[in-house]
Amino acid sequence: MVKNQLITWGNFLFRYRSYIPIPVLFIGLYIYYVSLFNSIDSNFFNYSMMLSLTGLLIRIFVIGYSFERTSGRNTKTQVASKLNTNGIYSVIRHPLYLGNFIIWLGISFLTLNTIFILLSILFYLIIYGIIIFVEEEFLRNKFKKEHEEYSKNIPLIFPNFSRWKPPVESFNLKKVVMNEKNGLLGITSVFYLFNCIDFYKTTGYYYEKNWIFYLSLFSVLFYLSVKIFQKLK
Repeated sequence: MVKNQLITWGNFLFRYRSYIPIPVLFIGLYIYYVSLFNSIDSNFFNYSMMLSLTGLLIRIFVIGYSFERTSGRNTKTQVASKLNTNGIYSVIRHPLYLGNFIIWLGISFLTLNTIFILLSILFYLIIYGIIIFVEEEFLRNKFKKEHEEYSKNIPLIFPNFSRWKPPVESFNLKKVVMNEKNGLLGITSVFYLFNCIDFYKTTGYYYEKNWIFYLSLFSVLFYLSVKIFQKLK
């Protein structure tokens, strides 16, 4: 009964996993807006963004070397034509969710609120823990013995680099661009929103044309260009 309920919840969370963090994000923005901090240290801001971009790079590596019909942005149901066991999947079973966690951690740090950071980490672990449970169940049922042997040797979420095996697929840049345009847009937009709040609290103006503004603008134009290309092809 409990297992069936977890699977039901997991399928729901898997389908809407891209939207679930949005309410938490707005809470984080509000917490920083009403906080007593008047400015985010520029070095801290840059380190936080580097952390989030590191998470995006992990996602890019995973997507770029993944097989077809796996590790994409599918939302309706689980998809796996074969079991990934090479490349980054040779050191960790769920690298995409590790990348997502690192992205989220970098964003959470910007609130400068320890309680929010800890609660958002807990929220992430609960939500994605349920999703991972469902994915593991799906892979176990589909690949049976192969998945059993794989899961015995490869850790769930903490990488074991001693198990590394080179990717068997060539890096697919087109696949990365089509799938990860959202991630780049999301990260730059969120960091720019925090920057706008920071600028407003210190100057009373709503925005400034700095490097994060131009990076966000590039991300928007890049996203729109890819979307137009997808519509035209």
